[in-house]
Amino acid sequence: MATDTQPLYLEKVKLSGYKSIENVEVDFMPGLNIIIGKNAAGKTNFLEFLNRSLEADFKGLISFDSNLGFNVSNNEVLMKSYSSYDKKDLAKDLFNPKTNTLVFLNNKQITSEKNINDNYIKDLQSANVEFSKIFIQHGIPKKYFLVDTPISFTATKASLNNELLIMLQKPYESQFAWNISFALFVFSLDFHNKAIPFNSEFINNKILEIFKRLENLKELLKLYSPINDVRLNENFNVFVSEDLQSYTVSNLFLEFNVSGSWLPFSSLSDGTKRIFYILSETYYFNTHEDTETNERNKSIYQIILIEEPELGVHPHQFKRIMDFLKEQSKTKQIIISTHSPQALNVLGKDDLNRIIIAYATPDGTKLRHLDEQEIDKAKAYIDEVFLSDYWLYSDLEKDTIS
Repeated sequence: MATDTQPLYLEKVKLSGYKSIENVEVDFMPGLNIIIGKNAAGKTNFLEFLNRSLEADFKGLISFDSNLGFNVSNNEVLMKSYSSYDKKDLAKDLFNPKTNTLVFLNNKQITSEKNINDNYIKDLQSANVEFSKIFIQHGIPKKYFLVDTPISFTATKASLNNELLIMLQKPYESQFAWNISFALFVFSLDFHNKAIPFNSEFINNKILEIFKRLENLKELLKLYSPINDVRLNENFNVFVSEDLQSYTVSNLFLEFNVSGSWLPFSSLSDGTKRIFYILSETYYFNTHEDTETNERNKSIYQIILIEEPELGVHPHQFKRIMDFLKEQSKTKQIIISTHSPQALNVLGKDDLNRIIIAYATPDGTKLRHLDEQEIDKAKAYIDEVFLSDYWLYSDLEKDTIS
């Protein structure tokens, strides 16, 4: 698994103060990392807290400590977040603690004491840490714009306060859908800023052009899913006002070709929906016609967290998902939790340090890598059968408390 070219990755994590997560420490590799463990081991708690730590979103947490160590071209960057209290007014401050976020470069603090938590993103950028993060949880998004929920919007020359702007300002559960919506919004800005005599045919063609961004995703869907093709529905509507000062687009959504039939997302099986969600979010495009923007996007590293990608998916399709994730992990760091032994079969003898075991203890969740004896056993299973059999038929989870 060629990941040694990745200039940035999350390397060391130490978290405390969220559900079963107390003093949990673990090291990650660039590329693919697989967390295994029994039910109630704390895998979901860990991914949820890690996701919040990457966002520096600690709302509702009274006492916590988060240490995220990034390897940036062999330099160490630490993002440290913690809660603190005003001792003079402890009763008032106890349930509303202050969140502090500091950034260190090679053990030297680069965050000014006057700007704690105010400029940590700029501090990270100054240390060459820029990343985007995706957390793919169970099921599919509740608000899946463009995929299972049609969108409509009106753009005017007089104002930017249209439906797309409002949609983009709301929390999006799908990066894939957000990117298409953003492209549509950029197009509406052109309409606002330029004196172009728009007509319905011109707008229709522009929208179809935006959805040509799906071409690369189509190829991936053919390789790794039951979906043979995806397109924008043919019955979307475009209406231009008589004074050419506004236009309305309605009924935009995607259709999927499965076994020769074009279907809306709602008609797909639950497993196929889940596969599309994982593939599209992992591969979500951030390319633009603007060359400068393209180059900037290439410098923003992607960290992807995935919770149990096997849920609702046929074993044969799950193997294809894992092949896809392994391929994607050449340029992205992917951390998954799983109950499926089959997930391990994408790993080779040199990848066994990518396996992390989660287990429950009286002191909460713990995470660990394979020890030397376990690595030797795993290599033997790879030689004789499948690595998944090691998980199924050995004592790999011997220290997990049920």
